[in-house]
Amino acid sequence: MLCKTIQLDASDHPVKSVTIYQSSTAEVTRTFSVSLQSGRNIIEVSGLSKAIDADSPRIHGLPENVSVLDICCDVRSGRSAGLNSRSEMIEKLRSKKKELSTEKSMYREEYEALEGSIRSPLQAGMSPDDMNAFLDGFLARKRLAVKNMQEIDARIVNLEREIASLEKTSKRDTALSAVTVTMVAKDDCSADFQLTYLVSGSSWSPFYDLHASSTTEGKTSSGIKLRYSASILQKTGEDWSDTALTLCTASSQTLQSLSIPAIDSLKLVDTRASQGPTRRSRSRPRFDWPRERSSVVMMPVPRSPSVSPPPPPRPDSESEVEVSFADVLVQTTAVDRNPLVLSYRVDSALSLPSDGLAHKITIAILDFSATLKYVCVPRKGPSAFIEASIKNTSDYELLSGPVSVFMNDGFVTKTTMKHVSAEESFDCVLGVDTAIKVSSEQKSRTEQEPERNFAEPTQTATQTLLTTVTNGHKFDVSDVIVRGAIPLGNDASKIKVALRKPEGLARASDGENVPVSLSADSKNVKVRWTTPKDGKGGEKDGLYEWICNVPAGKAIVLETEWDVKGPAKVKWEEKTN
Repeated sequence: MLCKTIQLDASDHPVKSVTIYQSSTAEVTRTFSVSLQSGRNIIEVSGLSKAIDADSPRIHGLPENVSVLDICCDVRSGRSAGLNSRSEMIEKLRSKKKELSTEKSMYREEYEALEGSIRSPLQAGMSPDDMNAFLDGFLARKRLAVKNMQEIDARIVNLEREIASLEKTSKRDTALSAVTVTMVAKDDCSADFQLTYLVSGSSWSPFYDLHASSTTEGKTSSGIKLRYSASILQKTGEDWSDTALTLCTASSQTLQSLSIPAIDSLKLVDTRASQGPTRRSRSRPRFDWPRERSSVVMMPVPRSPSVSPPPPPRPDSESEVEVSFADVLVQTTAVDRNPLVLSYRVDSALSLPSDGLAHKITIAILDFSATLKYVCVPRKGPSAFIEASIKNTSDYELLSGPVSVFMNDGFVTKTTMKHVSAEESFDCVLGVDTAIKVSSEQKSRTEQEPERNFAEPTQTATQTLLTTVTNGHKFDVSDVIVRGAIPLGNDASKIKVALRKPEGLARASDGENVPVSLSADSKNVKVRWTTPKDGKGGEKDGLYEWICNVPAGKAIVLETEWDVKGPAKVKWEEKTN
């Protein structure tokens, strides 16, 4: 079957939209229209930025009868043949210019020789008729020399313009990249598609103009005008004209590795100057004093129209969404298994030239369902991370490798997947839910115990941590995980920790859910010690987590309380392990 090749110059297809991040990275979207034949079609898009991320190009918006078989990004501008041809042409033009300069020098010498020879016939006593004939010939030769020199000058100017144009084109081509896409169409058709990719070399920063005024009496007016602006730096090597621009506050770490921060266990450290290094205590934060009920209150929260939350889950399931990790339209592979190897067969025919480039070839399209939860770590920040737990329900072994995460065709982050067998699950962060806010406040109350004979004076500091989770959505949010840490004691400094609230957690095992009583407006709030992983976590490290359902437009306050008892002379502080 014949393969149709279509060459497109990116400069002829303006950038449709750009999202600029504060990490010197931007996501660029271009639109293209092509006429495809039935079967394979190779689309070559040249003139893209040299600063392109070779792993980032993606195709979106194709009709159902067209699929993507292969994407290849050439950051070296793989147009060596064209560059060599232009280089040879430039050298030929430069040689021609040199020849013309030599020819002009010959006419210049002839012109100067004519100027010097005009006196000798006059000194020889030439007759008037002979003089007229000589002058006619002299002037004709002189005019011809001048004309020839002018023509040569014009030809040299044209050559210089052509050389400059070729040099500019060569310089542009060596500074730009190319993307090659192999598409398979079921029949002859026209297709519109979008090409998105990441480039470095652009950034933005905010700045403000604040305008105040005063009355004629000199009194400063309470009216203030604040102009919020942005300074944008763009040096990607490609022009963005008539482009829908978005400025994003994501950092480079967010783009490279968006992940939920780990909650660190805490320890109490003696801060007295005379106190040397203390060993870490592994004392359990259990305690047997009378307990109070956990205090959780409900508060109405005004909804802000400026919040743009991610779309709610599907109506038929409050905790599952469909997640697709493929770029093509049909499954194109089969799997062979034996006890030693795992192989994939690509049914569609394709070409892989020996060009040293990484080609992205589709193995299969896999549709999964994800269980969502919102994870908050107040000690590390106010963000609520959307974490998806995705079960591999396919027949495929998902081998270890990098994963690019997109939300609504918008780039979110890069992460890495470890080997996932069939029926196993893997976790992936889909972004941050800006409509869920988390804040915390820690209070301390110290009581000095009465002095006793032959006993060191002691004191007890009661620590109360109030964590507020606010749901700005117009729908209830379930499975909100709020992670925290209770500090460990310090045996060397005789510092003990006793957990008071939430009630029942001190007696629970790792991973055991403990129901917590709330107001009538909300139900199903639980707390538990985290499940240890790789020897870390759980009660021995003082790590716990709340599991909450937060009603729409409401806020819940979670209360954790513990006592720190130790010698009155000891000054301590909480530090992460």
